[in-house]
Amino acid sequence: MDANLSIIPNITGFTPGAITAGNTLGIYGDNFGDKKLAKSRVTINGVNAQITDWMPDEVEVKLPAGAATGQPVIVYTGDNMNIRATP
Repeated sequence: MDANLSIIPNITGFTPGAITAGNTLGIYGDNFGDKKLAKSRVTINGVNAQITDWMPDEVEVKLPAGAATGQPVIVYTGDNMNIRATP
């Protein structure tokens, strides 16, 4: 596991429950880390979302077009890891 991520992240929820493309989605949980790793990303329904803020317990993204429905997934990619956090 990458030295930058020693605890596995966990998504506990997200708001709002209904959202349209271009609006902000808050993804809540634990152990997201103090900052985004260089290659980390968020996908919704397999579509990459634009990350607008990254905090240890919340990640905010703009909902991308083409992600009409689906659960958010945070993918952490480092030199020696590829971890997925899902609700």
